[in-house]
Amino acid sequence: PNGLATTAPADVNVDSMVDFVYAGDLFGNLWRFDLSSTSPASWAVSNGGQPLFVARSSGASPQPQPITVRPVVGRHPTVANSYMVYFGTGKYFEQGDNAVTGQVTQSFYGIWDRNLSGAGASTVLRSNLLQQQISSEVASGGGRARITTANTIDWATHRGWYMDLVNQQTGANGGERQNTEAILRDGTVIFSTLLPNPEICGVGGGSWMMVLKSADGARLDNSALDINGDGVINDSDRVVPGSSTSGTTTTSCTTNTSTSTSGGGRRGGGRGGRTRTTTTTTTTLCTTTNTSTGATVGTSTTTNTCTTTTTNGVTSTPSCTTTSSTTGTSSGSGSGSGSGTGTATVASGSYENSQMSAGQMLNNCNGATCIANNQTDGDPETNLMNLPAGPQGRITWQKLQ
Repeated sequence: PNGLATTAPADVNVDSMVDFVYAGDLFGNLWRFDLSSTSPASWAVSNGGQPLFVARSSGASPQPQPITVRPVVGRHPTVANSYMVYFGTGKYFEQGDNAVTGQVTQSFYGIWDRNLSGAGASTVLRSNLLQQQISSEVASGGGRARITTANTIDWATHRGWYMDLVNQQTGANGGERQNTEAILRDGTVIFSTLLPNPEICGVGGGSWMMVLKSADGARLDNSALDINGDGVINDSDRVVPGSSTSGTTTTSCTTNTSTSTSGGGRRGGGRGGRTRTTTTTTTTLCTTTNTSTGATVGTSTTTNTCTTTTTNGVTSTPSCTTTSSTTGTSSGSGSGSGSGTGTATVASGSYENSQMSAGQMLNNCNGATCIANNQTDGDPETNLMNLPAGPQGRITWQKLQ
């Protein structure tokens, strides 16, 4: 038998009245119901009475992918008056749903609702979607992390995107499914998956936290979660495609020092003194390499410049400035597995931490201009120093390039 999952009402014109309702069913159909008319008699299934999308597995014999979660709806990133609908597939309430072998591969989808009617309306096909993949899983920060792809979407040909919940390294899905509601935040879609425990008397199971770019399902560009558990979110939390960051990296550094001098000629007439300016620049370049693969995980450069002046043999206190930069390839959008809390390596350039003070967040900005939004009181802060001292509750802040 079929059945409709939890519905997602959407008020698209912000008049406090529901315009559309989205919902999926056990056969993998994603429906949109049009309630925009003031007359209930005109309310109907959108898209000419056909599903907006039908979720099917890939392969020669596609199988239905049941939708048991409430979809999440957001606006399209570039096309006005159209919407993106996000949801995962898989069920976990019938006998046999806890098997880890012989299961249909489930997926997570971002479907473009073009908001068309009449001849322009059509059901989105899987072949219309951009594919993102889980390319590998690596050790990271004492747990596991996923590396995902960052393929580019073309809205002239694509009607959305999808990611199959299967590690391409092994080809096994482990019975993984997505049966909890996703979250849209700061250009990302966040969701957790379920890896069932096949034991009759077993409890729990495993899971992955996934954070992807909502526009195209690509991995994110920066680290946003504290992978290594040092209390700070920075470049050391990155995971690099093709490498492991769990005890298999080495860092080597080289330091170069140069000195330049100006002035210091013969003293002229009058009481003028002889002044000499000396500038010493020390540059340290550190390269972190994966010892297993030989791949470069990242590089950091620190430049320390000190200037002194000497007048009539008296040397001033050095005036020094230090600059630093870090480069490296950020990870895909997975997180640690297991029945516990797990870890994740993905971000969108905005970071969140429930225990960070304003000062700690400033340190994480690495000297860039930052803004913050205190989710406790809802008031935006244009200067992090305006925030009160101590932990800020839940705060989202963003580095401005």
